[in-house]
Amino acid sequence: MSDLSSMGPVARALRIATEAHAGQTDKAGKPYIWHCVRVMRNLEDAVGGRPHSTARSIALLHDTLEDTDWGVSDLEERGVQPIVATTIPVLTHQDALSYEEYIQRLANGSSVARRVKIADLRDNLDLSRLPRVTAEDAERARKYRHALNTLLQASC
Repeated sequence: MSDLSSMGPVARALRIATEAHAGQTDKAGKPYIWHCVRVMRNLEDAVGGRPHSTARSIALLHDTLEDTDWGVSDLEERGVQPIVATTIPVLTHQDALSYEEYIQRLANGSSVARRVKIADLRDNLDLSRLPRVTAEDAERARKYRHALNTLLQASC
């Protein structure tokens, strides 16, 4: 691990997310970190400019706990801001909750976590990135559209 202490929070989050997702690919076979960057960009587009560095850092790290073997302590050891380290678990779908319960928890919780999840769902709904859309992809998109609508309604 390189010295992250001299980096700003967004650069640090990008470096950490790149390390955490090293070797992972998305459903299109592309490096997984690109998804994290697109989520941050979707977040920026949704708020009409650059959101605070905290929100951008959360967007970059949003899947770290869910899709890697990293824990909150790994993020804290690398100097992630405390608010970022406590928000990432909120974005993590835990097996104890159904997907619908998870989305409802986000709908009723932190506005930053909800905005990041909306940006995440919008990226996941872009099936044009896939070389071929399967029935499984279409079903997952239906689930994501329902979740997106729920979160958008909660944002009003």
